[in-house]
Amino acid sequence: MTNFQIPFDLSFEDKIIGGKLSLRQAIWFAVPVGFFMIIIQRPQLFVNYLENGVTTINFLNILMVFLFEAFMLAISGTFSFVRINGLYLDSYVLLRVKYLFRKKVIKHYE
Repeated sequence: MTNFQIPFDLSFEDKIIGGKLSLRQAIWFAVPVGFFMIIIQRPQLFVNYLENGVTTINFLNILMVFLFEAFMLAISGTFSFVRINGLYLDSYVLLRVKYLFRKKVIKHYE
């Protein structure tokens, strides 16, 4: 008879993206990167065309986009890697929201 080993931790996620990231983590990082790629392809956000034909670069908009992108990457990194009570933060927040909005039965014993 053949013996097969059963893994201890059944909640383990396979690291399929380069051996470093799971699919869930890659999706969390794909959202801000995709947003950045869409924004960076719109040059009218970063360039001002003046009436006399002169083109100027708006560095404030560039700075705001990069700061917003850094904020989004920090949030996605937090939701990807931080664990609370053995659950990743995105699963934990989802369970907390479900708990807050579900119907609760409170029994009073005397």
